[in-house]
Amino acid sequence: MRKSNAGFLFFVLLPVLAPALTLNEVYEAALKKTESVAIAESQLRSADAKVSQSRAGFLPEIAFKADYYTQNQTIGTSGEKEQTGSRVNLSQSLIAGGKDRAGYKASDYAMEAQKYNLQAAKNQLYSDVAKVFYALLSARADAENVEKTIELVQKRVNELEKLNRVGRSRPIDVLAAKAQIAVLESQKVAATAARRIAKNNFADVTGLDRDAELSEAGEIPEAVAELQTYLRDLENRPDVQSQKALNSYYDYSVDAASGGHWPSVDLSGNYYLSHTGAPTSTQNRDDWNATVTLTVPIYSGGETSALVRQASELKNQSALVMQKKLRDAEADVRTAYNNLISGIEQIKALEKALAITEQNYRQQERDYGYRLASNLDVLQALNSFQDTKRSLDRTRFQAYEAVAQLRAKTNKVNN
Repeated sequence: MRKSNAGFLFFVLLPVLAPALTLNEVYEAALKKTESVAIAESQLRSADAKVSQSRAGFLPEIAFKADYYTQNQTIGTSGEKEQTGSRVNLSQSLIAGGKDRAGYKASDYAMEAQKYNLQAAKNQLYSDVAKVFYALLSARADAENVEKTIELVQKRVNELEKLNRVGRSRPIDVLAAKAQIAVLESQKVAATAARRIAKNNFADVTGLDRDAELSEAGEIPEAVAELQTYLRDLENRPDVQSQKALNSYYDYSVDAASGGHWPSVDLSGNYYLSHTGAPTSTQNRDDWNATVTLTVPIYSGGETSALVRQASELKNQSALVMQKKLRDAEADVRTAYNNLISGIEQIKALEKALAITEQNYRQQERDYGYRLASNLDVLQALNSFQDTKRSLDRTRFQAYEAVAQLRAKTNKVNN
């Protein structure tokens, strides 16, 4: 019976004892649960199918064809009005003005762009996950800090009420402490709302439970390399590499469109399997035939020229997008880098401030016992101490996020 109870207790406590999730664990889970990466994977498979489709332009097309022919007069001198036949037809493009080759190369570069887009989607997901992950931890810590402050002030109210009953404190001291609690309660409402919003954002981005237990473990490097070290590899970012591939795609798209101005040569052949009825002028009794067709474009209503102009403009647009991608990439890295450097400096300053404000608070409490400090002095010291604690926690999580953002913006997610 005891074993049964113990086993039941184990399973009841199992969710509580489950280890807290780290940022990387949440990211790995989000990869499987969210749609953005799955969409990028589907787009890559679609691009691969497009490459296979383009490759088909170099290969012959073989088809079985059957014919049934009838007319209201007899065919030739046979006295028959109907004719049937079946054949195997082969069609092969021999020369297409370079359209087939250019189209194949364009689709190949389009697939390469999608490969980089997939990695870019993973980096963006990591960035998004880091943002909501540390925002939730920060909101949780802020709410806990407010509750802790309320607890400390309430403890002081209780002590002041005892002292007031024996005439060692003034009623106004109790009132001042209660007023402080009222202010803190309003802050608690705001902090609770912020935590609730952070939970919803976390669940929306990651696909995980909004009440998932998260680990506060983070990393702040002791030393950060120079900014130029991070900017040096901007062109290796997957979004930039994707745009490079798209530039090549549009180069070949122009070639493919220009191929419409050039002659084409096509081969067509038939191998006849059966004949019934009299032969027509288009079909004799031969077992096979072959035709080579030369097509020289003369006039197409300006369609080919319009396609070339359109492809050229898309090429120009792609070059401009490339310039913007590089600027945006540099801005991303600079922002993450500056946030990290600023965070590290603020943490050092706030840690010193926290130690001093805590020491001041403790000293004010002692001095109040000796009537060397007023109740207002104690409350102000407590507020200063707790406000500094809230700022430090908030800044620490912002610095953790900056580390993750810098990793995402420099394509170091898997490193």
